[in-house]
Amino acid sequence: MSRNATPPALARTRQARLMLLWLQWRLGKLSSGAEAQERDFAASLGLSPSQWSQYKAGKPLGARLARQIETACAQPVGWLDRPQEDGTAASLLREIIPSESLLATTQALADALGIDPAAFARGLGLAESPTRAGFPSPAADHRIQRVDLNAELVQHEEATLLVRVRGESMRDVGIFDGNILVVDKSLTPVHGDIVVAILDDEFTCKKLYCRDGLVKLQPANPDFPEIVPQEGQELRIWGVVTSTVTRFR
Repeated sequence: MSRNATPPALARTRQARLMLLWLQWRLGKLSSGAEAQERDFAASLGLSPSQWSQYKAGKPLGARLARQIETACAQPVGWLDRPQEDGTAASLLREIIPSESLLATTQALADALGIDPAAFARGLGLAESPTRAGFPSPAADHRIQRVDLNAELVQHEEATLLVRVRGESMRDVGIFDGNILVVDKSLTPVHGDIVVAILDDEFTCKKLYCRDGLVKLQPANPDFPEIVPQEGQELRIWGVVTSTVTRFR
């Protein structure tokens, strides 16, 4: 290792924390309704899009650039170098992303559902008897189990985000404008999954079709066309939608 080379452990720490800065910036933009394109984030750091791509892919950050990024993101000197005590991704996320963000935490899910976070953390009451769009049997009122919606809706907490939908292109599968989607970025997308995809730097929620070498995105609303990537277009599956939250009042 050369004298100026970044030690591997420090390089990994800087990389992890750089990704958190990127996530924080992106969530802030999306939550305010603004575009959140990578080239704009790169520019805010004083990097070109190609340079950002290299560092995002794992190219080690040198000390000078690390200090430059900390200044650009209003972080104290040395923030990128500071390892987390328990080393988990969840603790890193809690450090930088406020509880009111759309990260899939107990607080965020409680906020999305419009319920008291303290009650949610204890678990909501769920009657054991089944119901068909009605109420459980009154006779079953004494048989109540506690249900943690975080456990019910989130399979992989550290890889799950909540995303608010805009538009009606998926209404026929029960996804309406303003819904909250539970999106798992750790799942491998397969044919028939509802996914959040990125096409030409734009997010979209559609049903994934991949058969006989053809990949396309299908809406669940006849008023919207299918999306078939053309030559030169880049289609990326950002995550798989596992649940949706609908509020009625």
